[in-house]
Amino acid sequence: MPIHANFGATSSLCAIALGSNLSSNLGNSEEIVKAALVYLDSIPRVEVVKISQWYRTKAITGTIARSLDRKVTEIEATEAT
Repeated sequence: MPIHANFGATSSLCAIALGSNLSSNLGNSEEIVKAALVYLDSIPRVEVVKISQWYRTKAITGTIARSLDRKVTEIEATEAT
């Protein structure tokens, strides 16, 4: 594991897939995923490192489901010292 320059502690890289096909009081699918990214970045000792482009997958034909909007993000989590 790499040594995190700011804390002198070990850190781990993780990939997280986020997706939504719903709207809510938080907004549409894209706004919901963006809010999740902001939340992840606000967690102590977690840093959002990279975010993929936006992907939209069409719903399966014959269902009432909506298109799925998704992103993949890479985060770095640093262990508490």
